[in-house]
Amino acid sequence: PLIQQALTSIDREEYRSNLHDLLSKKASTLTTETNPLKRSRSLMNYALSKGYEQSLIMELLNDNVL
Repeated sequence: PLIQQALTSIDREEYRSNLHDLLSKKASTLTTETNPLKRSRSLMNYALSKGYEQSLIMELLNDNVL
């Protein structure tokens, strides 16, 4: 009940924007990684460790060049 109420109160666009900002900041620290697969994996693992959903992370990684 309370958890469900809290989850429905989250603005989806703001949530997505926060994830994008987080990934952008992390990507700026990965300047030495030239392999795009390793870079994406690192970004994926980082965002997962912060509690974001894999499907949303993949969507942003596929849509954006970070």
